[in-house]
Amino acid sequence: MTSAWDRRSLVEQARVEELALADWLPGAVTFSPHWQDVIESLGLRADELVTRDDLLRVPPSTQADVSAVGGTRLVQRPTESQVKAVASASLLLRIARSISGDQREGKRELLLQEFKPVHVTRAGVADELAIASSRADIDRQHRVGARAAQLLGLGDHDYLVSAVPAGPTAEFWSVHALAMGSSMLALHPRGHEQGLEHCVDAFGLMPTTAAACAPQDAISWARQLQRQDADVSRVVTVVLVGPPVDDSHRAAIAEAWRSAGALEPDLAVRSIWAPDVHRGVWAECKQGTTGLHTMPDLELLELLDPVSGAPTDRLGDLTLTSLGWSGTTLLRYRTGVEVESLVTTECPACHRTVPRLVGAIAPGRWQPELQRRAGIATLDLRTVAVELDAAGLSAWRVELFRKGEQDSYALELGGSLGEDDARRIAARLRRATGIAPGAVRLKADASAISGVVAVEGTPFADAR
Repeated sequence: MTSAWDRRSLVEQARVEELALADWLPGAVTFSPHWQDVIESLGLRADELVTRDDLLRVPPSTQADVSAVGGTRLVQRPTESQVKAVASASLLLRIARSISGDQREGKRELLLQEFKPVHVTRAGVADELAIASSRADIDRQHRVGARAAQLLGLGDHDYLVSAVPAGPTAEFWSVHALAMGSSMLALHPRGHEQGLEHCVDAFGLMPTTAAACAPQDAISWARQLQRQDADVSRVVTVVLVGPPVDDSHRAAIAEAWRSAGALEPDLAVRSIWAPDVHRGVWAECKQGTTGLHTMPDLELLELLDPVSGAPTDRLGDLTLTSLGWSGTTLLRYRTGVEVESLVTTECPACHRTVPRLVGAIAPGRWQPELQRRAGIATLDLRTVAVELDAAGLSAWRVELFRKGEQDSYALELGGSLGEDDARRIAARLRRATGIAPGAVRLKADASAISGVVAVEGTPFADAR
């Protein structure tokens, strides 16, 4: 384990993972009431969970499984006796040192720093999950930010202006951690619900070398800066806070910033992102657009089939274990983010060896499994809407109806689509929701098609 975090071989990564799990996992399942209930229901003990194979005995979960009372039962709240019973050797050694230094008060301070929640953000669908962090977690976030800045080629010599609105969001805190971890000077001039115009004058306050914003704001922000004749000549990096965009969008963003006055011929347009339930952040490397580089010593990632939950190599539900984190603990949490692939080969651009998320990333598949209430399968219309939007459809209509003891639905699609398109979209919906459309109708006139309608009996009973 002599290599840096981003240069370890797969064998070294596996060894680090093994040590980190043995150090963290028994406490993670004991200190969080939810996970304690889960392992007890499986007939397991905390001291039996120390390896990756042990972790895989814990079934994957979704937001529906953990969102009771806002997910507060996920938060680690250990008693001193629990810590003594299952804490790792390294934590016990730190406690012993704190006692020798400041006796009982030293132990209390260490446990407060490690486990007491001091910061909470909202996450998940409709912000239904509260993600808590301890002081130790916040220190870890800053370390993650330093790593992300390293990937982006940014450091303490840089000056950053962010157009991400201030607020308790994962996007804002990722930029905050990027700046704090790397010791760069950063301005956050945009308040909640304020427009991009609040982020123009900031370029006159310092020699700005980097700009951060949501992907959808990057071009319009550059045009505003151009109209106001702001000095962006020193900008060498545009940081997009969101999943990576495609090559054409990336090129259009770069051209907009060059038109606004960015003089760097190799202007880098790179992304940072992670699911909002994760307090870390991943980044593309400055050397190329080869996917988001993850941090395997601070999380475990899996791709699971959206319907079956089985491991898959491609196009799966990104599943997260928050390795080493206190506060809110996540074990094999299905984020609902559809990822094209998770690769473990060396990055061809920067030669780092960490796993990378490569290809399309589509957040929002929050509950790909069926929900069951009173034994009846129910359709999650939010997932249907997200899938149809991701498929590029703007004119569609869903009718809910009953088919025996199960909810079913019919899908009406507008525009110039063919039968092959209909089959492709139906297969996509089945993979995402677990329920295939009971009927699909194509309609050339898209003007009157939109929304969701609940019907009884036969779908498309109207004469349209």
